[in-house]
Amino acid sequence: MWKVCHLVVMLLVTVCWVFPAGALTTFELTFDDLATPNDKGMWGVVPDDYQGFFWKDVEVVNVKAYQNYFGNTKIAFPSKPNAAYNGGLDGGYEVVAMAAAQPFVLEGAYFATWAQNNNFVSYGSKELTVTGYLAGNPVGSSTFALTPEFVWQDVKLGPIDLVTFRHVEKDNAHWWLMDNVKGAFVPLPTTLGLFGLGLITLLCFGRRHKRD
Repeated sequence: MWKVCHLVVMLLVTVCWVFPAGALTTFELTFDDLATPNDKGMWGVVPDDYQGFFWKDVEVVNVKAYQNYFGNTKIAFPSKPNAAYNGGLDGGYEVVAMAAAQPFVLEGAYFATWAQNNNFVSYGSKELTVTGYLAGNPVGSSTFALTPEFVWQDVKLGPIDLVTFRHVEKDNAHWWLMDNVKGAFVPLPTTLGLFGLGLITLLCFGRRHKRD
């Protein structure tokens, strides 16, 4: 039995070697290729299949509308013409999310409060918590303050298959923005190989320990 386990472990190690963890498929989500057909080109919805992710209550706003209609002429988006935000017409949703069928690592993104005249406003969120999950279990979280200007935040969560964004106000009346989301998809053979390696090793070790 131990020889069989040894062969299986060697096979899984070979799989992980052929598909190393470093061979990740990176992504950067700028939202700039999405349409903003609502309210004369001001905003639009992020579709569920955008860039391989499923989206919950995430929308995009056009930079011209954000700068002109809300008076934020000094605040530039990290990339133009769009940035994402936590949706809602009468106030931003408390929790929004992005998920994928394939596990991924979330490196970080640019975040900002929703400003008015280049400054804080009552309906702008002041703090955000980003939480990652894998198979329904929390992996980690990152909490940071928001400012009128976009600031890069290193969240470094993964591997995960779901990430939620929750603002500190815990209501549906505050907005924040996000842009240039960066990360990488974890290759499926590596994910399965590492999981299988750990499982087989534990089973074989337990069986050998029992015989001893």
